[in-house]
Amino acid sequence: MGQRWQAVGLAWVLGAGLSCADLCVPGEPGCGPDPGQGGSVGVAGGAARVTLEPSGAVSGCPAGRYYVNRVQGRMVDLQGRPIPRAQVNVCGNACIPGTADNEGRFDIAVDLCFGTNAEYPHGAVLWFSGNRRYADLFFDFNQRGMQRVGLARIETPLAVPAMADGGNAYVPSGSRGIVRMVDGLGFSLTISPDNIEYPLTAEDETVRVVRVDPTRLPFTPEERPDVMYAIEPADSRLREPAPAEFPNTRRLPPGTEVDIVGVGNHISRGRPATGVLGRIDMGHVSDDGRVVVPDHGLRFLGMVGWRALRR
Repeated sequence: MGQRWQAVGLAWVLGAGLSCADLCVPGEPGCGPDPGQGGSVGVAGGAARVTLEPSGAVSGCPAGRYYVNRVQGRMVDLQGRPIPRAQVNVCGNACIPGTADNEGRFDIAVDLCFGTNAEYPHGAVLWFSGNRRYADLFFDFNQRGMQRVGLARIETPLAVPAMADGGNAYVPSGSRGIVRMVDGLGFSLTISPDNIEYPLTAEDETVRVVRVDPTRLPFTPEERPDVMYAIEPADSRLREPAPAEFPNTRRLPPGTEVDIVGVGNHISRGRPATGVLGRIDMGHVSDDGRVVVPDHGLRFLGMVGWRALRR
């Protein structure tokens, strides 16, 4: 806290945080039995656990499609306080909406057969819509590919950062000027004139940014980014990639190549898949060693950052 953000004369305060689950392989210790053996399949580790209970034969759901009957879990903020009436959806080639109760708990009756494509390779994902108050969260709860899910139970509350803990700037879609947003730690985002198209659901033409603690993301230590930011609205479209910089927290030498990574969302078009962390570009450390720069800019907003190359 206490860090300064600036954009068109505004000062911001830095925030962070998000938690979810690490993954393991069905049949391994601590993960539950293999789906072919019945019982439940666990996705465990870190701060959260997901249990997948297989469903029996599903009438009208052909081979190659993914059936989901029910998804349960709980949404909280970074202080562990429930997010009442949170909007949580199960989305694939269709979206089944759900609403949490006053304690942040949700129980979504899905009962639907989902097709697959590059955006949704396992049929469907969980989508928490933060409605600009919180960072949107996309999570593929079925990365092991169970084709008949009777119940996906997210055992540990999913925590998301409040966007008020970061900064914001008014960036009109028809702007004729360049807006550069910086946080004083090395992050910057430059939006050129007429480059952003807001979703129809947007209440205003404001870009919001908050730093995210990468250790609290739903990925294994091997996948985990070194630096991550949430940029909202995640469902905005960029007509051209937006130049960005991220702090070089690991003090890598100038010129060092890194992976630029992001969590797939509705705009990433399957690169990476929705709810999955993946490489979206290559990047390098600047000549002065201060920041990490994507080679081609950011082509979508949402959860984006960088990680050192794994050798």
